[in-house]
Amino acid sequence: EPPRGTVVRMARQDAVRCLRCLLYALNLLFWLMSVCVLGVVAWIRDTLNAVLTLTAHTRLEEAAIISYSPAVHPVIVSACCLLFIVALVGFCGALKCDLLLLSWYFVSLLLIFCVELAGAVWTYDEPLVQRADMISLKSRMPNYGLQHHQWLTHTWNSFQTEFRCCGVMYFTDWLEMTEMEWPPDSCCSTPYPGCARHAHHHDLSDLHQEGCGPKIYGFI
Repeated sequence: EPPRGTVVRMARQDAVRCLRCLLYALNLLFWLMSVCVLGVVAWIRDTLNAVLTLTAHTRLEEAAIISYSPAVHPVIVSACCLLFIVALVGFCGALKCDLLLLSWYFVSLLLIFCVELAGAVWTYDEPLVQRADMISLKSRMPNYGLQHHQWLTHTWNSFQTEFRCCGVMYFTDWLEMTEMEWPPDSCCSTPYPGCARHAHHHDLSDLHQEGCGPKIYGFI
């Protein structure tokens, strides 16, 4: 039977080894989380640009700016980049069993968590808009297809394709608010040149049945 001191030392070594493995796994998780959050922030930023274009000069635009403050995303991106570096420091601290590095690691994690939590609370604060405000989006639909509003046309097409929606409340909004005889081709479930005309005359189920207004409202 080994001496008691040897048993205690072996148990301590096993505990340290387990803690190291736990820290390695935790740091790997933090790296993956950083990449995922950066991806989500990039997607939100692209979608926000489209939403701001479609909601210009309406209450929805103001609500979107308040909900997704320009100051929030850079802070979250910076926190994610810092988290990646902190995780690397934590990995080195666990590898070398450096108490100073590990102390700095845990304090930094706490600060980053507080910053990202504050950013999340700000982002997901309930905006002061009503569903009736979605109707105001129709005011910009007559500009679709105009030569000096190509950016708006492109935004409508991209948004309708990505979110599988058409018009503000329904695809008939395009017929009511513009001189178009059928909706844009981006309203088709499978877009191709002339698909909306074919769907309008033969099978309306080939058009997206949901409006983009509720999609924008839900995003905000």
